Amino acid sequence: MVNKGELTATFTYVTPGAEGLRQAIKFLDGEKVEKTITLPTEKITKENAARILKDNGLQSASRSFRFAPCALAF
Repeated sequence: MVNKGELTATFTYVTPGAEGLRQAIKFLDGEKVEKTITLPTEKITKENAARILKDNGLQSASRSFRFAPCALAF
């Protein structure tokens, strides 16, 4: 959708489950856990959509993939 101009931009985001488990294990092991942890995101635009698809092994010569829009909470 972004690479075809149907959306101006969208974002990739890491789901918090794996990081939450890592932090829980640290906490249970008695290690200090940060109060706030910021997970990485990446803005996807028409200009970088093809690179992001390729970098993540999602681009195929015979098919094209669309990034699904996601809701952002601030």
